[in-house]
Amino acid sequence: MRTLLFALACLLAAPVSAKDAPIHVVRHFGTPAGERDPDLLATGHARARALVKWFRGKRLRAIYVSDFRRSRQTAAPLARARRIAVHT
Repeated sequence: MRTLLFALACLLAAPVSAKDAPIHVVRHFGTPAGERDPDLLATGHARARALVKWFRGKRLRAIYVSDFRRSRQTAAPLARARRIAVHT
């Protein structure tokens, strides 16, 4: 998976101690250009679902997103799969 540049969802792995906690930053996926708060495109939803597989085996403690619809939609499949609340 390519390096992700913009923090819309921070996913924290459950650490042994807080200082050792990796922070995963995920940018929203696939939105139409020119809209303020668009829904994800079909390709964006597919990539969001792929996060579930990418995070398999990684312990997550929390999911944080911005108020934008696209960031909530990006985090939703992983949050559902892990039964983790999404925080804004």
